[in-house]
Amino acid sequence: MVSGFTKLNCYTFGEPREGLTAEEIREGMIIWCKKIRDAELIATDKYLLLDFPVSDEEREEWKAYRKALRDLPDNWPEPFTKTEEDHVDLSFWPEHPTIAPFYP
Repeated sequence: MVSGFTKLNCYTFGEPREGLTAEEIREGMIIWCKKIRDAELIATDKYLLLDFPVSDEEREEWKAYRKALRDLPDNWPEPFTKTEEDHVDLSFWPEHPTIAPFYP
C-alpha cells in the first residue's frame, strides 16, 4: 500500500504528449517517483528521532520503510504498467507502516 500522499492523480497516465518516446515517458515517471520518494523521506524523518513518541519496534519499521524507499531506484518496473483505472501500477512501492494515533 502506498501512503495517501503518493496516491495523487499525477500517477494517471492520460494521453502521452506527442513526440515523446517510451524512454522519455519512463524517465519522466522515474523523476516523478523520485520526487514523491524524497518528499516521503522528509515527511518520515520525525519517526527516527529518539524523542518522538514511537516504540522501538515502530521505529525499526520506519527505518525499514525508509530503506526500502531509498532502494527504489533499484526496483523500478520495466516498463511501468497501468492499473484498470489507468493509473500507474504502484505495487513496487514499499508498504507504509501503520501510524498509531498520538495524543499529546
